[in-house]
Amino acid sequence: MTRVVAALIENGDRFLICQRPVNKARGLLWEFAGGKIETGETPQQALLRECREELGIEVTVCEQFAEVIHAYPDLTVQLTVFRARMKQGEPQRLEHEEIRWITAEEIDAFDFCPADDEILNHIKEEKAMKEVYEFLKKCGTYYLATCDNGQARVRPFGTIDLYEGKLTIQTGKSKDVARQMFADPKVELCAFDGEQWLRVAAEAAELPEIAAQEHMLEAYPDLKAMYTPGDGNTCVFALQNATATFASFTAAPRTVKF
Repeated sequence: MTRVVAALIENGDRFLICQRPVNKARGLLWEFAGGKIETGETPQQALLRECREELGIEVTVCEQFAEVIHAYPDLTVQLTVFRARMKQGEPQRLEHEEIRWITAEEIDAFDFCPADDEILNHIKEEKAMKEVYEFLKKCGTYYLATCDNGQARVRPFGTIDLYEGKLTIQTGKSKDVARQMFADPKVELCAFDGEQWLRVAAEAAELPEIAAQEHMLEAYPDLKAMYTPGDGNTCVFALQNATATFASFTAAPRTVKF
């Protein structure tokens, strides 16, 4: 198995992609900057070297974004992708046919190496989660529906957070809403910002990590009067397997998933 490292270099809502040389395997397909990890290198060291060689830039290697294993006809790669920030220089086309900055919405217009498919799906999902998060954060209050022994229950809710790639909400474990989500994880929420509305159908899964509770309460410091991380009552749920629909009277509905 060949160990490969790649950089997700972001600039605002865009990220950098590179087109492979025509004379190499998978020529003219698009990929992320990076390459093989040489003997004696850490993945981070390899990524620093590859960014210098391929793009002529210095980067800061940040957290790991994703890792996949993919079998090509000629080799199997273990691909580890890290977020990276440019700290010196501007990207140059030193080894690739072309380099471009694109948004998540433009991904489908490019033919990527198959090993990158899962990475690209993560990018799309992350973009969808961020969009839903920002909409709900702007609204301040949204309405959460749960099922209670066959009866729908709806109440106003106000907590929404992004924690380690998950969209999360918070409540007290002693409350009926928590009991209902533990019993039946299927939930829906809706909100209206004055121009368009959002409906999200998802499954709620508890995140038991104390760090998730700490992150939520830092986002909502007023709740610290009622909740404390690790108190046995503070409960954070991740919304997963979600379908979010944005709609208005002036445009066709638009759906994203994460």
